[in-house]
Amino acid sequence: MIEYEDFSLKIGTKRGEVYPISVLDSPAGQGRGTFRLPFDLEKIDSTLLALGRVVRGSAPTPSRDLSPAAATRTLPEEIGRQLFQELFAGRLGDLFHESIGRCSERQCGLRITLHTDPEDPTQAELRSLPWEFLYYEEKRRFLSLYPDTPIVRYLDVQQSYTPLPLDPPLRILVVISRPRGHAGLDLDKECKRIEREWGRHEGVQVEFMERASIEALHERLAEEQYRYHVLHYMGHGDFDEETGRGVLVMEREDDQRAAKVDGETLGVLLEPARRTMSLVFLNACETAKITRKKGLDPFAGVAAALVLAGMPAVVAMQFPISDDAAIQFAGTFYACLARRDPVDAAVTEGRRRILFAAGGDTKEWGTPVLFMRVPKGIIFQLGEVKPEEKPSRPIGRRKEPKPPRSVKPKGLPK
Repeated sequence: MIEYEDFSLKIGTKRGEVYPISVLDSPAGQGRGTFRLPFDLEKIDSTLLALGRVVRGSAPTPSRDLSPAAATRTLPEEIGRQLFQELFAGRLGDLFHESIGRCSERQCGLRITLHTDPEDPTQAELRSLPWEFLYYEEKRRFLSLYPDTPIVRYLDVQQSYTPLPLDPPLRILVVISRPRGHAGLDLDKECKRIEREWGRHEGVQVEFMERASIEALHERLAEEQYRYHVLHYMGHGDFDEETGRGVLVMEREDDQRAAKVDGETLGVLLEPARRTMSLVFLNACETAKITRKKGLDPFAGVAAALVLAGMPAVVAMQFPISDDAAIQFAGTFYACLARRDPVDAAVTEGRRRILFAAGGDTKEWGTPVLFMRVPKGIIFQLGEVKPEEKPSRPIGRRKEPKPPRSVKPKGLPK
């Protein structure tokens, strides 16, 4: 398992056109600098929309809209390059390069942690920037694709956290939402692939819940109290730009039509489960969005609301993601957690799996976003798997309210 030094950046309250930035911790010491938004605010929405289309379509779109001199770069590369140059300018750049060098000598990684204050209204325009595409032009690399430079969005929530004990297997509850009246998703195919792909990973057990109403989820968690370690949602997400409110599109209990559930409500529901649950994975578009508008609740996005409610780590999506990429990412991600990797290292390996599975011809690896409030990325303290341990659920598809299917764990390697 790779070990990390921290490069912690704290973004402060905007002054004029610049944000003060402090390096709170790094192998090379501390320092101060400034950050200026490299994009025109009037064009930022169209820029991010274009980026989302490039990422989802995996097309090498030239970046002429941003910089005529950078016409040979793809849009993700150009956006990431500009973010990198502004973030690591001057003293901060010196600290970053020196820290990279020291970590290379020590054969460890450098975790890049962006600390933001969701209560600071001047930081609103920073919240939806695609930090996952930070591009280190000197080495021709996206930082978040390399195991030694993971990128974490750290929300400064004033709550302490101690990693929860986990006796394998890692138990994942997959909630499948397909409400009437919404565009159909091929979730049956996705579930079959999950059974096949995730089931082969050691120390991972999957259970499926096919009644995606908030009432049914409440009942399941009450019945299986303190059983699940991860909640994994598959379905639609939505975000209202006017209110800054994000929701999951679940199902109504009576007729299975759409029922919008916001992050605050989901946080209330999951509160009792947090004695064992330390992670929520949202496989739905726009679940990573946080409002950029001043005066709106910065915790009204789904992922941010769950972090505020006390969830140690949330993986969410900043763009729509294909079924293939989502399954490749999640399967590798959970396998890494089961073998004791930090959550940010697991996210990096999931990104890499998306890239490799597509033969290098994709930028979808930049879609997942990790929100975290846990130092060092350790959300579980794993015990040893017992050889005689068997899953308490049979394998096979079943409809609610019958017991769910599960994937038999193979046990952790010694």
